[in-house]
Amino acid sequence: MRKLVLSVMFVCLLAFVSVVGAGAATVTPVASGLDNPRGVAFLPNGTLAVAEAGHGGDVCLGTGGTPPCLGTSSQVSAVDLATGSHTPIVSGLFSVLEPEGGGSVIGAAGLSAQGGRLLLSLGESPAPLADASCTGLGSDCAAVLATARAEAGQLLKVTPSGSWKALAGVGSFDFDFTAANPGDGTYGEEIDANPYGVLATPSGTYVADAGANTLDWVANNGDISIVYRFPVPNPMEPFPTDGVPTCIAQGAGGLIVADLAGRIWRVSGGNATIISDEQADITKNNHYTGCAADAAGNVYVVSMFKGLFPNPGTGSIVEVAANGSVSTLPGTTSLVFPNMIAIGPDGQLYVSVNSVCPAVSGPACGGLTGGLVKITP
Repeated sequence: MRKLVLSVMFVCLLAFVSVVGAGAATVTPVASGLDNPRGVAFLPNGTLAVAEAGHGGDVCLGTGGTPPCLGTSSQVSAVDLATGSHTPIVSGLFSVLEPEGGGSVIGAAGLSAQGGRLLLSLGESPAPLADASCTGLGSDCAAVLATARAEAGQLLKVTPSGSWKALAGVGSFDFDFTAANPGDGTYGEEIDANPYGVLATPSGTYVADAGANTLDWVANNGDISIVYRFPVPNPMEPFPTDGVPTCIAQGAGGLIVADLAGRIWRVSGGNATIISDEQADITKNNHYTGCAADAAGNVYVVSMFKGLFPNPGTGSIVEVAANGSVSTLPGTTSLVFPNMIAIGPDGQLYVSVNSVCPAVSGPACGGLTGGLVKITP
């Protein structure tokens, strides 16, 4: 459950249903036809951008079994909130369809806006591709593999006009960090990296690495440092995972970081404390993948699913109030694999949903495609 934050089981996906009760939030579909949507962010001009992890590609490495399949299908798109149409801002980015867990896609992930630009994380690291060979794999393989090696694990700066530049190789840095610091089991033993959630600030960008279990700081000059390394939850608890930090938001009392294990942390001054932990009660255990803060310091956290297994239709939004109290937002408890969130200029919550579904749905997604919803608290 480290690198494959979305180690998804395409089983019995439910159609999107909005459950609204008295005093509940309302959930309104905004867009469909997105390709495994993940991060969402608003630019200063009001443009809503969505990171799409893509669907891998046709370059399948290795023999036997189900090898990973590489491509350049990942992108960032602008969504017209009035019509739901979406057009690429930047396309042709690294994407890989991994075989584990029934098939999951790694590509464009976290997205955060700062100063008229977007900071985008690409998952994975180039290390697993170092020994890959194109022998017998066709004429397209060399170019696709070169793109994957150059882009995997990168933090990109993307402009609204569609130009982009690699700022830092976070995946490589964190992979090497885990290799040099395997630990004693406290942080997990895998040598791994998967840059996921991002939070851009004027002086640099925070990155949550779901593979290395780290919160990283990337200065504007590209220098990388480790802010905190998250420990493994109680190994006796039923959900089999390590830390898997997935998102960062600036709360009222410091940074809020949430993880796939169901913990919400407050990080300040290099130290971290748990403010909510549902790991022990698997019947209500949330699994967090995205978070965003409003101007008052309240943080909204996306739970992708609830329970021991990835159950479709059990996603929700959890609010961490500025005073530290934690509660589920009524009316948001039947989302289908929501992933990440942004707060719009209108104060509404915009959430990527059906986030394990491609732009062209097949039987595995039950007719659903990746989508976006608006939630009015």
